[in-house]
Amino acid sequence: MILSDRDLRQRLRDRCIVVEPLADLELQLQPASIDLRLGRQLRRAVRASEDVEELSEGVDFVLGPGEFALGTTLERVHVPNDLVARVEGRSSIGRLAILVHATAGFIDPGFEGESTLELSNLGPTPASLRVGSRI
Repeated sequence: MILSDRDLRQRLRDRCIVVEPLADLELQLQPASIDLRLGRQLRRAVRASEDVEELSEGVDFVLGPGEFALGTTLERVHVPNDLVARVEGRSSIGRLAILVHATAGFIDPGFEGESTLELSNLGPTPASLRVGSRI
């Protein structure tokens, strides 16, 4: 079963589902989903370094053609024990030829924390992703 916006709103109100910080519920709540935003921590897999890039909100992160990066969501989520959640990229991100997850699309029951994003640029040109934008 997929929860509707009405069900999601009620569960957020009852704190059965927690998404924090939720900047703008009216903007982020969709008919059957909640938009999460690109977080500040990103790690490019093409570099030998294991350094995590810590970016400020509003700063662009450029993902080159064929590049892969691990990122996080800005929001921390808590999924109750009786539900799973899925991470899916927004269509506007897909039109940039960006995949938001390769294999780890499920958020398990009872999970609490930031979601990991597996960002891949399948397109022929660099793609600019803004920290804090809905992903």
